[in-house]
Amino acid sequence: MNPAVPPETDRKLSRDRDARVRELVARKLSAALCERPEAMQVLCDLVSDVAKSVRVTVAQALRDRADAPRPAILSLAWDKEETVAEPVILSSPVLTENDLVDLVRGAPTTSAATVSSTCRDWCAARPARC
Repeated sequence: MNPAVPPETDRKLSRDRDARVRELVARKLSAALCERPEAMQVLCDLVSDVAKSVRVTVAQALRDRADAPRPAILSLAWDKEETVAEPVILSSPVLTENDLVDLVRGAPTTSAATVSSTCRDWCAARPARC
């Protein structure tokens, strides 16, 4: 996709009927997060997209970002699709210990298993707090 496309066009394309178009916009904006601050808002709008492929792309883009909005990260972490939730659960600096505990208590089985292993790793790195 053309990086020179204006932000308004990206926002419009992020609402396209074709999931492939929305996924391409998410990929483009993922690569441009540092240069285009408005890209974060469009990605956050795509967090609840009906197409799993779009949500996976957004999860991959936001998983390591400390500046990712908390509501977006929580939505991705609670996603019923493991391929969406797992990258965020395993890597997001936005999630707290309490978030992980809540996920273990209420998340689908596959996400709970991911959280459980994440908690073990988290505790191993911080033995004084566990």
